[in-house]
Order: sequence, then structure tokens, then C-alpha cells
Amino acid sequence: MMKRVSRPPRYWEAYRARREFGRMREARLVDVLRDFLSNGRHRPPWMQSAELGTDHQDFEGIDVVVKTDVGDLFIQVKSSERFKYLFVAKGRKQWKTGRAVPIVGIVIVNDGRTDREILSEALSEINRVRQIVQLQGSNYLPARKPA
Repeated sequence: MMKRVSRPPRYWEAYRARREFGRMREARLVDVLRDFLSNGRHRPPWMQSAELGTDHQDFEGIDVVVKTDVGDLFIQVKSSERFKYLFVAKGRKQWKTGRAVPIVGIVIVNDGRTDREILSEALSEINRVRQIVQLQGSNYLPARKPA
């Protein structure tokens, strides 16, 4: 039996602050996508809407859900290339241990990027994920049998 570790209150304050900051970045991406969908002249006809993921989806690594003709496509929001790499490595490790993992596009959202840069990367990732889902028929990688 593992010993339960009690964390100091300042740990939880920092955790809540990071989570709130992350949710603001996720909301920024959703706003950019919604603005594009409502005002974009070159809006793809297969892209219907974008919304924040639920708490359960957030736990699975899904921050934004994009509704399309092939079903829901998932986006993870990260603040830097470093955190993007760490997220990919974590997902690969989970898959290798036999867990089904969602297929996600990863978009970097931070204060140094313009909405146009964020939109460009988001559309590229959404397109990439859409192609994978079309070929595979699911938005999850099936569980892998551990070696």
C-alpha cells in the first residue's frame, strides 16, 4: 500500500493557477476557431463547430473538441514546443502500456503568438487528424498489447 502524500496549500494554489491559465489558453483557441467558422470566407464545409472539452476529456488529454463530418476531432493546447514534446512522449508511453489513447492535434497557444498563427497551426492539425480518423475509422488509437 502506497503512503498518501499530503501536499502543502501553496502547491494546490499553484496547481489551480496553472489550470486556470491553461483553460484561458484553451478558450482563446476556441474563440479563434469560432471566429473563423462564423466569419471565414474559406471555411471548410466539413468543419461545423469548436468547443471546450469536458473535465473528463481534459483528463484524457483533450482540451478542444472540433465537430466535423467524420465525427469529433480532438486538440490539445500546449504553451511551448517543450511541453508539446512531453505530451507526445507521455501518450506514447501510455499506449505502449496497453491503454487506448485519443488521436489529438497539438496546437501551441501563448502570448507570443498571434491569432492568425494559432489559427494556421490549428487548421493544419485539424486537417491532419481528420485524415487519420478517415483512414482509421476512429479517433482513438486502439489499446496495444504490452510486449
